[in-house]
Amino acid sequence: MFGLTKVDRLIIELSNDNTSGASQLVRKAVDIFLKVVEENDEETENLFKTMVSVGRKVIKAQPSMSPMFNCVNDVLCTLENVPPFLAKEATRNWAKAYLAELDKARERVVDAASKALMAQDIIVTNSYSSLVLKLLIANAGKSFSVIISEGRPMNEGIKMAEALGQAGISTTLVVDAALSDAVSDADMVLVGADAITERGLVNKIGTRALALAAKADEVPFFVAAERNKFVLSAFFIPEFQEHTSLEVTHQRFENVKVKNVYFDETPLRLVSGFLTEDGVRTVEEVMGYLRGRRISKEMLVGESDEPPPEPIEAMDMPEDL
Repeated sequence: MFGLTKVDRLIIELSNDNTSGASQLVRKAVDIFLKVVEENDEETENLFKTMVSVGRKVIKAQPSMSPMFNCVNDVLCTLENVPPFLAKEATRNWAKAYLAELDKARERVVDAASKALMAQDIIVTNSYSSLVLKLLIANAGKSFSVIISEGRPMNEGIKMAEALGQAGISTTLVVDAALSDAVSDADMVLVGADAITERGLVNKIGTRALALAAKADEVPFFVAAERNKFVLSAFFIPEFQEHTSLEVTHQRFENVKVKNVYFDETPLRLVSGFLTEDGVRTVEEVMGYLRGRRISKEMLVGESDEPPPEPIEAMDMPEDL
């Protein structure tokens, strides 16, 4: 770690965090931008260039999570037309407002969920989502029960099950492979999200199988997600990295390769609806608001200097949404 700045260390920490949810990680990204302001001793006109460089590293640190892109885009849009001598103050004001809006958004998602969750329901979910946990605890008085999977390889689902149980919610913890079988007895499947594009929902591995089981058993499949989880793939395509095999097994077998991927992608046609800060929304409604959205010019032309994608206003949404 010798020779690294505090910002470098925070980016490494962000990259190595493989248990926190997207909502928690985006707060770390905001902290990184605040640290840039604190560490930047150069002329203020260089601050924006530093923000662009750090922003790209933040996105690469968690390449499957759209909130990273949306956070970076938001701060760059804020700073693009700010006079250099006001850039530091503008960044601090942005961070405060951005985090406050995230908190408000989560509260509004909880309100939307209260209308969707019914008393005595059996709800199936997977792994760990701080937003799903928050809205379930907020509605614990409805006496529903939850079935949740362990969330291998890092077992985040066990952490989620413990928190639900401590909140007085009747919870059943099952192995990942058994979760799809539980869907036939459920009233709803409810999951979180790490990214949502028109290509699909990115979430913990096993979500796609869960959605297919819900479709087959005619059980509603809902996604709890703030708007900062949504982005068009013209600007951001989630990457599914392979992680160390040691998280799966410490043994080595002849002719056996261990594949350890944390996320999968679920077609949006399998989603019944989204619980958002705007209420319960359909796929078409929640993707529609992205049209005409402002994107920083620095996000349109990356480090490879490729030409920007077609303007968002001119894009047509895929027919299979």
